[in-house]
Amino acid sequence: MTLAAVRDLREFRDPVSAEELEQLETDVLAGFVLARASAGVADGTIRGDVGHLDQMRAWFGRPLWDMEPADADGYFGKVLRGSPSGTRLARAQALTTYFLFLELRHKVEIHRMTGRVVECPIDEMNRPRGSKDAAVRIPPTELAARAAPQHGVQHVVGDDRRPAAVLALAGRGVESFERGLADVLPLGLQRGRAAMDDLAILPAFTGTLVTDALASYTIYGDAQALCGAHVLRELIAVTEDVRRDSAWAKAMIDVLIEAKDAVADAAASGQSALAPEALTGFQDRYRQAALCGIAANPYSGTGRKPRARALAERLRDRTAEYQRYMTDFAVPFDNNAAERDLRMVKAQQKISGSWRTLTGARRFARIRSYISTVRKHGINPLTALRDLFAGRPWMLPATS
Repeated sequence: MTLAAVRDLREFRDPVSAEELEQLETDVLAGFVLARASAGVADGTIRGDVGHLDQMRAWFGRPLWDMEPADADGYFGKVLRGSPSGTRLARAQALTTYFLFLELRHKVEIHRMTGRVVECPIDEMNRPRGSKDAAVRIPPTELAARAAPQHGVQHVVGDDRRPAAVLALAGRGVESFERGLADVLPLGLQRGRAAMDDLAILPAFTGTLVTDALASYTIYGDAQALCGAHVLRELIAVTEDVRRDSAWAKAMIDVLIEAKDAVADAAASGQSALAPEALTGFQDRYRQAALCGIAANPYSGTGRKPRARALAERLRDRTAEYQRYMTDFAVPFDNNAAERDLRMVKAQQKISGSWRTLTGARRFARIRSYISTVRKHGINPLTALRDLFAGRPWMLPATS
């Protein structure tokens, strides 16, 4: 006989931020709604379940996955003691179904973030009489999502693109377009420029488009801006190559970040532009760093051009696009907002591997678009979802 060390899954872990927990709670509820819809549950039933969960969440004051049997005893034994039996049964059923969903889909993720092991607080001792077991339809997990390059775009708008697996067809594109305070997550059947045209958003776009250096984006919008976060990653890679002089890359990183901070400080103080001498200083340092990069990476004209050389030339040739955020405070430094809106697409693929149908994938994108948009307008997504299923959907103001 041998002894084995067993790790307690309930061990303490450093807590994540309140914002991360709130976002996880919102994403979990959105996934719960989509799973119930995928199972063919009527909208009225889903609406009722969300309403029950919302009321229990308001009473509990914390995410429902923290609820233990003692908490359920207090809620059903005291708060709902005088309520009709139908209300008690419906609320207990909603909670049981929700926890079944948590255990099937998010048990590992919740434990990783909170250290808590999800376990339904409704058991044989406190289960209201007459309740029935719930059945949640879970998509299959056999299909793996194919890896593919992701390309970003933001608005003054934002667009990012990632592959999605639907049935046995991997690689259908999901785009994120951020239009001010409105987000769109359409799903297309093609890739590259054909996909962008097929989705019919970028071809009609007339603002400033913040993207990476992918050539497909150059025909869209009235003006172009290149993402600072993408080029910083490229510059950092140059500094890690000890075979060549990388001082120019370090100088370029410094000027881009210092200009970004200067723009943020100026905007915070109510200014609409950098001081002329400050802007000129940043532009001169930028140009000097790009020219030094070209000189430090000679190219004979034959064979493959070194990446550092190509990067330095791009920084020189597309100076206006890389400096757009310095001259127009409405243009962000990067397109990270569009990428954040697509995180749940990848999370869905990692958890389930695919969507069961194209219809389900489009429903997922529509729900995520709605949640992201209401959040940017300062509206609690849980409240917005409850109102949506109560027949009172929030709509974009006419000025958005």
